[in-house]
Amino acid sequence: MDLRESNVMFNKTQFFSFDEAVSASKAEPGVDFLGLRFVEPYRRLDIYSISTDADDADYVNVQYEGGELFDLGGEEDCFDLEDVPDQAKKIFYARLHDLTKENVSLFGTVGEYVLHAVLPELKPADQFSSEAEFVKEASTRFKAFWRQS
Repeated sequence: MDLRESNVMFNKTQFFSFDEAVSASKAEPGVDFLGLRFVEPYRRLDIYSISTDADDADYVNVQYEGGELFDLGGEEDCFDLEDVPDQAKKIFYARLHDLTKENVSLFGTVGEYVLHAVLPELKPADQFSSEAEFVKEASTRFKAFWRQS
C-alpha cells in the first residue's frame, strides 16, 4: 500500500466507542466491528469483535482473543453484553471491512499478523530484523492511526 492509499484508508476509517459500535452493529447485522487493546510495553495485543447476527438482531456477540506477540499461545472468550470486561468498553472500534481490503478473519491468527493486516503501511513481522524492531514500528503506527481514549 502506498502512502496515498494509506491516507485514504486513514481518512475513511470511522472509529466508534464501545456503545457506538454496539448500536452500529445492531443497525448493520453481519458487519464486524474490531477493537484493539495494544498498550505499553506493546508486547500484548487484545482483540475484540462486536457483531450482530442477521437472524437475531437483538443478540450482540463480543468475541475476544488476546496474547503476547510472537507467542503461539493465547486466550479466547465470548461475551454477552452484560458480561463484557471493562477494558473492552474503554477502547475504540472500527468496521473490519474499513481496515482491510480483503475479507479476512483475524481470529485464530497471531497478533503480529493482526497488526500487519489493520495498520496502514506496517510490513509483516518477518520483514523486520528483530522482534523489538517490529514492536517499535507497530506501536508507532498504532498510536498514529488507531483512535486513542
